[in-house]
Amino acid sequence: MSYDIPSISELEAIQLLNKHYAEVITSKKNGIASGLDITQTTNPITGVVRRTLYKILDDMDDTFLERILKMAFTPVGTFTSGATLTDARQTLLWEVSEGGDGHEYGWTGSFLPSGKVVTAGSTPASSGGIGAGAWVDRTDDRLRSDLLSQFGYKFIPSVTRILSVVPVEQFRDGVRTDTQIIQSANDYAKLNKCDLLFEGGITYTVTSVTATCKWKGCGTIKREPGTTGDLIIVGEGGSIFDINVDGSADTLTSSPNTILVTSNSRFDVIGVNVYNAPGQAISVLNTPVTFDPSRIEGCTVSGAEFASNQASKGSGIYLYNALNVQVTKNSISKKSNGILAQGNKRNVARLTFSENTIHQNFDSGLSLTLISEAADHQAYERIIISKNSVFSNGGTGIAVQCDLAIVTGNVITGNGSHAYHQGILVNANGVSVSSNVVTDNAGVGIDFGDCRKCSALGNHVEGNGWIGIEVNSCEQINVVGNIINRNLRGKTPADMQAAILVHSGEGGYPFLGLCKDISISANSIGDGEGQQYAILVADQDCINISITGNNCKNVAFLDDIVSRSSDVICTGNYTRWDAFGSARYTLPPACLYAIFRYIIP
Repeated sequence: MSYDIPSISELEAIQLLNKHYAEVITSKKNGIASGLDITQTTNPITGVVRRTLYKILDDMDDTFLERILKMAFTPVGTFTSGATLTDARQTLLWEVSEGGDGHEYGWTGSFLPSGKVVTAGSTPASSGGIGAGAWVDRTDDRLRSDLLSQFGYKFIPSVTRILSVVPVEQFRDGVRTDTQIIQSANDYAKLNKCDLLFEGGITYTVTSVTATCKWKGCGTIKREPGTTGDLIIVGEGGSIFDINVDGSADTLTSSPNTILVTSNSRFDVIGVNVYNAPGQAISVLNTPVTFDPSRIEGCTVSGAEFASNQASKGSGIYLYNALNVQVTKNSISKKSNGILAQGNKRNVARLTFSENTIHQNFDSGLSLTLISEAADHQAYERIIISKNSVFSNGGTGIAVQCDLAIVTGNVITGNGSHAYHQGILVNANGVSVSSNVVTDNAGVGIDFGDCRKCSALGNHVEGNGWIGIEVNSCEQINVVGNIINRNLRGKTPADMQAAILVHSGEGGYPFLGLCKDISISANSIGDGEGQQYAILVADQDCINISITGNNCKNVAFLDDIVSRSSDVICTGNYTRWDAFGSARYTLPPACLYAIFRYIIP
C-alpha cells in the first residue's frame, strides 16, 4: 500500500500525528477537553479513518461486556450437596470423588422464577446439560478471577521468583504452624536468592524464627505468649526491613531478646517497629568487621509506662563486641536504657551513632561502658556520636567510656534525677566533645573523669544542676570556647562549686593520679545559682594549668578565678574590678609568674 504523503516538514508531521492520536484517545476534537465530541478521526498523513476510544467501547456488544463482568466468580457449593444459584457469577464444583472432572460450572440459562435450583446428587448433565444456555465450564474464567485477586501470586509462583520476592503466605497450607511456615518460606527464599515478603494486615504468632535472607513487608511477627526463646534471630545473610514485632512482654517474667543479630556478615535492621519487648529489643552480639557497615536505621522501639513493667526491661538497642555498625535515625523510648554498648575485649569498632532520638528511658540515654570499671578498660574505640537528640532520660544523657571518640552536634537536655547523672560523661582517652547543646541535666553538664588527651570545644552548657564543666584527675585536656551559664541550678553557694572545676579527686569520684597539662581558654562564663567561683583549680595536685582569655567578670559569689595550686599560668582573663585596682582572683603566693602575667581589665 502506498500513501500520497503531503510535502511537509518532519516537525509538522509529528505535530499533526500527535493531535490525531490525542483525538483517538480523548474522543474530543483537537484532543482538548473543550473540543466537540467525535466518534472518528482521520490520520492527516495516511488518510486512514479511525474510530475514537469512546466509539470502540460503545460498539462492543452486550455479550462481550457480559463476559467481562462475569470474570469474577464465586463458588457456592457442589453438585453433590446441591445449591440454589441466583446469578451467572456463581459456580458449583463437580467433584472428582463423585465421578466429576473437578471443574467449576456456571449456569448461563434462566434464573426465573427463584434461581437455578440444583438438587443434591446432581451432575451438570442431569440438571440442565452442558452448553450454551445451560452449564458452562468456568475453570479457566475462575482462574482469571483468582489471578486478579489480592493473593493471585499463589497461582503463578514463577512471577514471584522473577520479581525475587517470595510471599510467606504462599507456604500456608492449613497444617503447619506460623513458625514452620516462616522457616520454610525463609529456607526456600534463601535457596532461590529471593527476598521474603510479609504482607500487611497479617500477624504471625511464633516461638522463634531465624532470618537468613532479606525479610521485608508490613506484616507483624508476634511472640507466642509465654515462650522464652529469642524471638527473631538474624543469622548469616539475614536482614529485616519494615516489619512490626510484638515481644509479648505482658506474658513473661524473663527477658529474652526480641531481635538478636548473630550474623558473621553485614546485616540491616531498617524501619522495624519493636514494641512490648521483654528484654533487649534489638541486640547485636559479636559481629565482625565488614567492608561495608551494617545498619540499624529508622527503627522505633517503645517500652511501657512504668519501669517495673516487663516491657521496660533491657535496652532499646544493645551492642556487645559489635563492629562497624551504623546506628542512625532510630527512636527509642521507655526502655531501661536507650542505646547501650558493652564488650569483654578491646574492639576497634568503627561504630556510628547519629540522628537518633533517645527519650524518656528509665536509666541512661546513650552509653558505651567499660569492660571493667575497676581495671579501667575500654571495650570500644573510634566511635562517632553525632546529631542525636537525648532528652528526659532517667540517668546520664551520653556516657563515653571509649577511646578516640567524637561527640559532636548533639542536643542533651533534661536528663537525670540526681547530681551524679551528667549530661555528657567521659572516662576515656582521645575524646573530642564539641558543638553540643547540654542543658537542664540533673548533674554536671560535661564531666571528664580520669581522661587523657581530650577536649571540650564550643559547647553550650546551661542550666545544669551541678558543675558546668568538670575536669577530674585528667591529663592533657583543653577546655576552649565554651559558653557556660546558670549552672548549679537549685544549689546554695559552697566550696567546689564552679562553672569550670579542675581537681584531682576531691569532691567527686576519687580517681587516682594528678590533674595536669590542662588548658582553659576563651570561655564565656555567666552566673549560676550556686556558683561560688567561675573557675576553680581546687588542689595542689593540679599542675601545669593554663587559664587564659576567659570572660567571667562578676559571675561568682566569691572570686571569679581561684587556684589552690601554685603551678598555674593565669593571664589575659576578664574578671571583676574593685576600688583597689585588683582583679578578683585568688592565687597562692608562690604563683608570682601568674600574677605578673595577669592583665587587669
